[in-house]
Amino acid sequence: ARRPRSLARPRSLAATAAAPRGERPLQGEGAATAAAIALAAGEVPMAASAMAERETAERAPGSGVSRRRGGAQPSSPQPPPLQMPPPAPPLPARPPQRDTRTVAITGASSGIGEAAAVEFGRRGASLALLARRRGELERVCRAAVAAGSPSAAAVPCDVSDGAAAAEACSRAAAELGGRIDVLVNNAGFAVYGRVADLSVADIEAQMATNYMGMVHCTKAALPPMLGRRSGHIVNVASVAASMGLPGIAPYCASKAAMLAFSEGLKHELSGTGVGITVVSPITVRTPFFDGPSFGGVGRPPGRPALSLSPEAVARAVVRASSSPRLEIVVPQVVRAAVWSKQTFPYLVGPVIGSAFSRMMERAERGREGGGGSSGRGGRPSR
Repeated sequence: ARRPRSLARPRSLAATAAAPRGERPLQGEGAATAAAIALAAGEVPMAASAMAERETAERAPGSGVSRRRGGAQPSSPQPPPLQMPPPAPPLPARPPQRDTRTVAITGASSGIGEAAAVEFGRRGASLALLARRRGELERVCRAAVAAGSPSAAAVPCDVSDGAAAAEACSRAAAELGGRIDVLVNNAGFAVYGRVADLSVADIEAQMATNYMGMVHCTKAALPPMLGRRSGHIVNVASVAASMGLPGIAPYCASKAAMLAFSEGLKHELSGTGVGITVVSPITVRTPFFDGPSFGGVGRPPGRPALSLSPEAVARAVVRASSSPRLEIVVPQVVRAAVWSKQTFPYLVGPVIGSAFSRMMERAERGREGGGGSSGRGGRPSR
């Protein structure tokens, strides 16, 4: 006879878990009793055995298994610490781009002209330098060759003399192998003083050098450029070309004439392959201010903070020699001041006029104390 269910041999937990479908496994107290009997008999269920093995592995050091909520999962290996690459060594200073053009510079015996000669020479240009003082020109030629120019020739002349300027440009072209690729019109000077105190000769002399000297050299160098359909003219003017300043009214007029002449010529040169650019700097630390007429204004207090080095302007001249722009203001931030003066002249004009009037009065007191005169005496060459 079939034994009652209560007297049947209790199943193990493993057997209970593996009971065939349709056979009802033990539940409640019966299942608990069966589990106790199986443990007492040394029968370890498979599920409990597997759990014990897992717990043992978790407790073992270096097992690579970590307990996580919801079950044990293998932990991913820790990535190595991120190491930054060593800093790259600084790039060497890039040498200036070689410039094999031929360049003629007027007013090259000092100041901006001298610095421009050295800067063009450093880039490899061949040079012809024009000014009145032969000894100073030869000194600048040696400096340009030492900087890297393959050749530099001194051509003494006074550009205010039309015939002499034309002859000097012809000699400069001959020294440069028959052509002038870049002409830099830099010669200029100023006589400081009130218009009422200046002679007509002082005013004419400034126009003759600053403006007509540029016209003479441009007229001599331009036809060959047009024939070759290549070349560039750089005219060194001043921010004073855009605003009239007390004490240097004739100088401002000469530079304003240069700027207007250059703008008109630029339109005429459109499509010819020949360019023209004006460089307009603020005050520059050059012998320009060494003339006796400047008196106490030559080195006014605070001037270094409001002035440029000749080298800074020379770099602008080199850039201008390849620029399509009409005007390059140095430094460029001053263009905002020029715009303000032209847009709001009734506001900005009185401020500028007052500042330069005080400077002029200081110069006059300096001349009176030092016994100077308002005449130009010996003009500095540029």
